[in-house]
Amino acid sequence: MLKFLKSNLFFLILLTLVVFVIYGKSLNYEFTKLDDDGLTSKMSLYISDIKNFPKFFLTDCYHNKKLTQYYRPILSLSFAIETIIFGVNTKIYHLTNIVLFIITLYLMYLFLCNLNLNKKILKFVILLFCTHPIFVSTIVWLPARNDTLLAVFLFLFLITYINYINENKFKYFILSSIFFVFALFTKETALIIFPVILLLMYCFNLKITKKQILNYLLIFIPVMILYFYLRQIVVIPVHLSHYINHVYEYVLTIIFGLMFYIKYLFMVADIPIMLYELKFDILSIVINIIVFVVLVCLCYFKVINKKIIVFSVFFFVLFMLPAFAQEFYLWLPHRLIIPLVSIVFILTETIDRLILKYNINKKFFVFLFVILMVSFGFASYLQADKYKNYKSYWINSYHDAPTHANTMNNLADIYIENKEYYKAKELLLKIIENCKEVKYYLKLSSIEYLITKDLDVAENNYLECLKIAEAPYYRADVLAKLGETYYFKNDLNKAIDYTKQALELQPYDKDNLIHLAGYYALNKDFSQARPIFESLLSSEPKNEYYQYLIKTLNDDEKSHKTFL
Repeated sequence: MLKFLKSNLFFLILLTLVVFVIYGKSLNYEFTKLDDDGLTSKMSLYISDIKNFPKFFLTDCYHNKKLTQYYRPILSLSFAIETIIFGVNTKIYHLTNIVLFIITLYLMYLFLCNLNLNKKILKFVILLFCTHPIFVSTIVWLPARNDTLLAVFLFLFLITYINYINENKFKYFILSSIFFVFALFTKETALIIFPVILLLMYCFNLKITKKQILNYLLIFIPVMILYFYLRQIVVIPVHLSHYINHVYEYVLTIIFGLMFYIKYLFMVADIPIMLYELKFDILSIVINIIVFVVLVCLCYFKVINKKIIVFSVFFFVLFMLPAFAQEFYLWLPHRLIIPLVSIVFILTETIDRLILKYNINKKFFVFLFVILMVSFGFASYLQADKYKNYKSYWINSYHDAPTHANTMNNLADIYIENKEYYKAKELLLKIIENCKEVKYYLKLSSIEYLITKDLDVAENNYLECLKIAEAPYYRADVLAKLGETYYFKNDLNKAIDYTKQALELQPYDKDNLIHLAGYYALNKDFSQARPIFESLLSSEPKNEYYQYLIKTLNDDEKSHKTFL
């Protein structure tokens, strides 16, 4: 294995250089405010405490119980380790995403080498796809690392699994079992490993012994029992009744979704950030028909073995299906990173067969690949800037999915920041027509206050929101807003009381901690304010804002000046 790695070191270096040329600038990107800040900076106090690591396995990825369907302990650990070592540092988060992408493609190469593909052609194909703009979000959108983490553990499992089957060495059994556990606790999609194993055995004549099967069962069964038990108590269960009752819409979503993923593998200019409410698309139909015809011709004319077609098609569909397992499907391009194996496999094998069977000049393919790599790389370089900050991200997202509540909600935030309150209010009213979630009523109330400057109206609106807020996360937001309102009304005791209630529900919310400490300081209760500011500074010692707050507190405590 080590010898093989050394022999392919130049390829790894070249792959790394190409990726960094395109995506190195993302080290300076900010948060998009689509989950990335919620998983890192907003929770830095929580995730930077090693004592909380076991709790990552007892909450969803937002560190709540029964709030979402997303059980992602390994993702939480990855952000936590970075935050402990480097603090809240977007450069480090983005660097990790780049490195994980490179490792994913290199492991994909190692895995496919195990299936006896032409290594030289395979290297060219993987270099081509490392520049493809459909994978931009995989690198530059921080939460997309969950799919690259899954890919890393999945490919490591498949590599060591094949080695165990072929060589029957116990070390490969141990390693493959460890990688399976990591993959499973990264994302539930890891369960697709089981049909993939069957595919490998059928398509590539892998022979597994009864003893090897028994060994895996002794590991996999207890691990899966533990996994499903933890998942059941931590996250919202998947309600199969929804998909059964809406089977027609669900099937259409899968068909349209798959078609759009395939479409944007060929339509590389201006790939959307997200798509919502997928609709009939003539261009998608045409491209998918062409792809289908090409696959049939490859099989019919025996250009490549039909088992390779079978493996690739099933692998692609199997790993795409979990992407559609949600009530309100949203097309996001990063989900294609693992199914990329199928495309790489077919393209590599096709080129190899064409060169051998029809004696096509290799220089033609080299020239074509260089032209495509430069074109793809340039398109990716431009596409990446859509993710450089939250304004760029949400303006482009709204362009792609103007009817999605989240895109309208975040565009409203941009309008609020620009003091275009009436435009923000118009968007919130559109959202509330179809979605009655308390967070939108809360934001609408805030906008109405910004327009009217009437604190009594704001107070009444927030109290009404509190009556309908059931989820702890939403109640905390409403209570915090009430705390701010009473601060502006110069009622510091109520401001403190409501902010403390908010922190009882969300104890690691940094904004609320800062507000509470500020209210204490204004109330001349410095003994209560100091520990809060010191805990914030201890979590991020280099944070200049926290340093400023401590200095201000020290000055005010000495002179008894007003804190804020």
